[in-house]
Amino acid sequence: MRDDSKDCEALSYPLSLGRSFSLATWSMCLLLSLLWLIYAILPPLPAIYVPNGLYAAANMIMVVGINLHAGLAF
Repeated sequence: MRDDSKDCEALSYPLSLGRSFSLATWSMCLLLSLLWLIYAILPPLPAIYVPNGLYAAANMIMVVGINLHAGLAF
């Protein structure tokens, strides 16, 4: 049986750097998706606010999950 775990190590950051970078990145994605959502709601543009609302919800779930798992680590 072949061990592929060493192949994946090159593609990941160390755990301590990965936690803070991931939370900052997902928080920035959440902020940007909320800005697009506000932009689409002001003049009612459902083709923009429906997918961006779903994207903002997914980003919010990720930010909350990272906070629950790793704590605030900006």
